[in-house]
Amino acid sequence: MLVQGVNFPPNVDVVVVQCTASPPSPDNCDLNNVDFRITDPAGQLNVFKIPSRHITTFTSGGLVDCAQPGACIMAITTLDVATFANAPIKFTRRAPTPPPLELKAAIANSGTVVESTGVATLRGTATCNRAAFVVVQGELSQIYKRFIFRSQFSIETTCPDAGSWPYSIRVEPGNGTFARGEATVRFAANGRANTSTAQQPERTKLVQLVASSAAAAGAGGSAAACTVGAPGAARSGPWAAYASARAACS
Repeated sequence: MLVQGVNFPPNVDVVVVQCTASPPSPDNCDLNNVDFRITDPAGQLNVFKIPSRHITTFTSGGLVDCAQPGACIMAITTLDVATFANAPIKFTRRAPTPPPLELKAAIANSGTVVESTGVATLRGTATCNRAAFVVVQGELSQIYKRFIFRSQFSIETTCPDAGSWPYSIRVEPGNGTFARGEATVRFAANGRANTSTAQQPERTKLVQLVASSAAAAGAGGSAAACTVGAPGAARSGPWAAYASARAACS
């Protein structure tokens, strides 16, 4: 589902989460499926979110069936829960059982590199037969004289619906800076759609890195893995500890 928020403070940390009641505090929300995002300069946010029919919260005392009328909401809130909005979730009881998740991740034959910094950008597509969360991880390597420069990567992206969806991967230098020329990428992928999961075994392919300016490398919007936090913002409120724990893995 597409979750849209408006009239929030600009450029602030927010939480997108499924809950059983309002206000959306951690105690009555599903902590297994939390998205930390940052509003845009207009105080708006658009994010694809896959709701769960059954969730567990600290206050529920067990599984909550969100298909029951009025049982659950989808919420967007600031970390201090001072500004929030929510809407009820409605499930179609007679909807057919979705098929098992199928996933295919691909990486393009060419990428870019900013030679002044050695930062490479790879692009690819995730193809799914239903909406899903997808993780693509692997390693980029490049031979330079007698050395092999390597750097690992991991990104989170989504298939908002069935189809092929683009993503990009920013690869920071590891034991050496990347440059234009041939490189090798090893990558694998796994996906999750509610209780259905899919895995793509590791693959290896050659990619051609071409020179790019720093401005071009920043374009396109790569999917961030474990990165949260408006620049320079101090976190406080009920959700602050969860946001800080998520940011620690970046």
